[in-house]
Amino acid sequence: MSFFTLLLVWFVGWILFTISVIHAKTEKPGKQVEALVVVTGGTGRIHHALDLLAEGNADKLFISGVNEDVQHSDIIAGWNEYRAEASLPVLPEPCCIELGYAAKDTTGNALEIKEWVEKNEITSIRLVTSNYHMPRAYMEVRNHLPPDTAIYRHPFHYAKDGIFEKKFLFLVFSEYNKILLSWPRLKQAR
Repeated sequence: MSFFTLLLVWFVGWILFTISVIHAKTEKPGKQVEALVVVTGGTGRIHHALDLLAEGNADKLFISGVNEDVQHSDIIAGWNEYRAEASLPVLPEPCCIELGYAAKDTTGNALEIKEWVEKNEITSIRLVTSNYHMPRAYMEVRNHLPPDTAIYRHPFHYAKDGIFEKKFLFLVFSEYNKILLSWPRLKQAR
């Protein structure tokens, strides 16, 4: 294959990936699961997961990849501040939140989630992360969890100023290339 052909295939793939990210939908919205699992990193992911927990979508929440300086009280305070700034109604403080501090990247998140799911004997989770991060996060988590663990994708749509915001396009570009690099390793591991 010529360099031009490879470049064309890469470019078409990136366009298709971008379209799929923009149109990503929540799997089985409203379906009760045993736990919500959120991967830290993007703006709004944790707040969105806390909203889902407070609304009764699950009994537990696991937050993977938390900075070692952040405590439970910091997360709740940030969530309350976000809801107040957005003029959203006050929700009761959600219960049963656990923080994972070990993960430093998406593979680490998957391993940390696996350990927590096994320890708590969880059989169904709702994975919450940004829409641009969901394909790779799902691949990693699916690769590490037992096949009979139900995983429902719940993409949080990041794009403050629209889908053509430079930062969003950069994030999609970056994730597309990361998934291309991760895919052979994950495919081989199955």
